[in-house]
Amino acid sequence: MKSIQQTFSVPFTYAVHFTEDIFNISNPIFAQVVKTSRVAKVFFVIDDGVVNTHPSLINNIKNYAEANT
Repeated sequence: MKSIQQTFSVPFTYAVHFTEDIFNISNPIFAQVVKTSRVAKVFFVIDDGVVNTHPSLINNIKNYAEANT
């Protein structure tokens, strides 16, 4: 059976934000981005290696979420 080749593209545009210490309570960028999204739900999946390297990360995320809800 003969076949044909077809091509399609799906353009996708998104903002890129540059920051440091993103879960510092005084840094508003993450909260602003989440609040401007259509669905303001966030789910974190954090690898053990990341947690071992940044042991305060989970508490920083919790504190940031509490401060920005």
